[in-house]
Amino acid sequence: LIAGATQTEGVIKLVDTGALNTPPPFGVVSADGGRAAYAAVIRAAQLCATGQVSAMATAPISKLALRAAGIDEPGHTEILAKFANTDRYAMLFARDKLNVLLATIHLPLRKAIDALTAKLIAEKVSLAHESGRWIGNLKPRIAVAGLNPHAGESGLLGEEDAAIIAPAVAQMRAQGLDVVGPIPPDTVFMRAWAGEFD
Repeated sequence: LIAGATQTEGVIKLVDTGALNTPPPFGVVSADGGRAAYAAVIRAAQLCATGQVSAMATAPISKLALRAAGIDEPGHTEILAKFANTDRYAMLFARDKLNVLLATIHLPLRKAIDALTAKLIAEKVSLAHESGRWIGNLKPRIAVAGLNPHAGESGLLGEEDAAIIAPAVAQMRAQGLDVVGPIPPDTVFMRAWAGEFD
């Protein structure tokens, strides 16, 4: 686990998580590897929580190794949410021109669609608003992507956009958030990249 750079450029402090006596076999899914990965994420979170480091960066983690180790959480986001003892969390990909917060994470597509509710969408829009403010936008402009092609095309290509997403967007607009949607998924990212949304 890399804990943080010192004042001397190029020097990085390493922290032994104590999770491994010997490295697991390279390229092989193992319970030891899963336990080590989990221990590294928890230790990094502890270092952040105690102010010993100011941030953590993660690399891909083997969901199979976590499962082999008996870890229920399928990825970093859920591990960190459990560490923080919160049910209110999301995965956010942030970049200069495009910030994307996911409504669901680590679910098969069929289950992800079934998991969508107006309440879930409203909660994620609220988190997107807070995240946007944290990044530096006092009033972030949020677009909610539609689920179906052309955002359902008035029900011709699916009912979820009108039945689930639109009511959530209306609810959050009524609370004063600058949010629109559902926007057809084939154009929402291009429009956001062009600066229409934050």
